[in-house]
Amino acid sequence: MTTTLLLLSFLLLLMSVLPSFRITHWSVQVFDYIRIQVLFIQLVVLVGSFFLYREGDMTIYVAQIVLFISMVYQLFIILPYVPIRSWLKKTEPTSFETSGKELSIVSSNVLQKNDEYHKLIDLVKNIQPDNLLTTETNKEWENALKVLEDNFSFNHKIALENRYG
Repeated sequence: MTTTLLLLSFLLLLMSVLPSFRITHWSVQVFDYIRIQVLFIQLVVLVGSFFLYREGDMTIYVAQIVLFISMVYQLFIILPYVPIRSWLKKTEPTSFETSGKELSIVSSNVLQKNDEYHKLIDLVKNIQPDNLLTTETNKEWENALKVLEDNFSFNHKIALENRYG
């Protein structure tokens, strides 16, 4: 049981730190999206390890240290995205005055394997949005959408081949 605990602790540590390396394969990056779940599992395993603790058993002690370190690392990554200040500070609702002008946005996840560029181009020409946001675009999509550049005063392109959007 202690060997299982030690292996599980190191597996959870790997699940915590691997997404921080520049490995773009989905099997590694998937752990970046389940950090809260991994943190919860780490907490459960850490609490459970105290029930297995026997005096002088260094294996469990090492597993607990590994779990604690990986939990601290997970919290270091997660906490900037938790709105703690809004829970602590009571704020009055803000009222906004609008100019009455409308803003139209077209957002499209084009899927890199999709090569029917003309469908999106026709849609954009038909709707004539103020802003166009495309995700999961690569160089082929960037080249195909060049015909739309004159319709927008500003554009920012980040063509990626990794299908992460």
